[in-house]
Amino acid sequence: MKLPVFHLSLSVTDLDRSAAFYQRLLGAELGRRTSAFVDVWLFGGQVTLYQREAVRPDPNDHLGATVDRPTFEAIAERALADPECDVIFAPRACHSGTPREEIKLMVSDPDGHRVEVKSYPDPDGALARP
Repeated sequence: MKLPVFHLSLSVTDLDRSAAFYQRLLGAELGRRTSAFVDVWLFGGQVTLYQREAVRPDPNDHLGATVDRPTFEAIAERALADPECDVIFAPRACHSGTPREEIKLMVSDPDGHRVEVKSYPDPDGALARP
């Protein structure tokens, strides 16, 4: 494994349900697991899901990834076809015709954590540093 690896921890009320969501919808791979947590490897990062009795995510917070267009389209297709997936907004284009042009969608996991997925026609131009 190449280091460093980005890591994020989320509290969830059902480890099995949450791990299945990230695996089924976003293509995550399962990692370590105990009765208290499960790691999911998502877009090259480690997301650790911790079992909690109650969860209250802030609706303004989200995690996300920028992916290539075929990966974006596959995720969008699965999200829109999955009756258990809470789609916050369906795929939509932003900044069309500019170097920042993107397509994005946002879904919510079973505990209300929002996940945004984006794709840029020109990632180098869109993500260039000044």
